[in-house]
Amino acid sequence: ESTPRFTATTQVRDCDLAELLRWAAPAAPRHLRGGINLDLNLAGSGNRWEEIQRSLSGQGQAEIMRGALLDVNVAESALAGLTSVPGLSMLISPRVRNKYPVLFATRNTEFAQLKGSLALRDGKFHLDNLLVAATDWVARGQGWMGLDQSLDMRTVVLLSRELSTDLIADVKALKYLANKEGRLEIPVALTGTLPRVTPQPDLAYVSRLLERRLIG
Repeated sequence: ESTPRFTATTQVRDCDLAELLRWAAPAAPRHLRGGINLDLNLAGSGNRWEEIQRSLSGQGQAEIMRGALLDVNVAESALAGLTSVPGLSMLISPRVRNKYPVLFATRNTEFAQLKGSLALRDGKFHLDNLLVAATDWVARGQGWMGLDQSLDMRTVVLLSRELSTDLIADVKALKYLANKEGRLEIPVALTGTLPRVTPQPDLAYVSRLLERRLIG
């Protein structure tokens, strides 16, 4: 046809994510690394890559292992963002920073696993049932990432029991953000274009939760 069409069923195992992104968005800088498993049904049309990107659609499952989000530290930014809430101004002490260097002594977000279901449309990967598992925290959420590395995600970051206990020992008011297991839960939004993404906690929600629990 004058405008070629295609469909594909793709299965990828332990592919270098940086190389895959180089193919999908040749001009974009690399801000993700790791090995990716991908099962994707894909369809599109066009004579040139610019046309194909606009037409691409599909759905499937993705998993990134031993990966990192470069130049963005999700957990530290989430905690640092809480310092504007009254009573939480001194949140991360030097003692806690020294005890968790993997979390606080890097600009990156290192994780063991990131997985979720995805749908590709309008030049964006729409992610559902997203799970990110790192050494001292887990995040669950949903949102989208564009082929141009723009990002709009809504997640809840759940800190480990040990890290939560250490943070609460320094800032007593944090106990009101802990769940029944004693683990801190922080709702966080990630928006922008990589690497200019700053994770922002939902301060309005945190303030309301603190007020309700303090009154209770």
